Amino acid sequence: MTLSLPRLRANVENERIRLGLPLSSDIAVSPPAEYCSRRRPVDGIEALTAQVEEATATRRLLDEHSPDQADLACTWAQEWTNRLEGRGAHRLLMQARRLLVACLSASGRVDEAKELLTSIAAQCAELGLVRHLPDGGPHIVSLIAALRDDQVAGRWRRDWASVPATFLADLVTAEAPHRI
Repeated sequence: MTLSLPRLRANVENERIRLGLPLSSDIAVSPPAEYCSRRRPVDGIEALTAQVEEATATRRLLDEHSPDQADLACTWAQEWTNRLEGRGAHRLLMQARRLLVACLSASGRVDEAKELLTSIAAQCAELGLVRHLPDGGPHIVSLIAALRDDQVAGRWRRDWASVPATFLADLVTAEAPHRI
């Protein structure tokens, strides 16, 4: 079976990689996007598809557990975040920022990751989005737990966004995928 809808194919592949599911032999898999030869569509379905394909490739980089690959993943995720800021694509920006947090965490830039995560968590709390962050995978889940520990121990930094304690506690106890 082949998926002729590029955006659907990209989303299926992204979810499989995110959840650690095997890539099925009955569905043709696209070759992973590569940073050095990525497409640059401006908007529309092509841009949505490119973002999903690149998020998948970024997650694959993180799966390699290499400092160089994690740094490249950070660069790639930061570019998407920058590209989406101010464009009104709020959901896509939240997804890009969540991936950036995972990349920052994987590359050892935990303070940056925590700061960004608090701003996303504050936004999620305001919107009542309990699933968005835990669905980001293990790097996000471990940072949520660390933030909760910081909050309980009184180590919450003044430059971090305010996140309700009950919301953060709910995030810590939310069931989450075990992969990125």
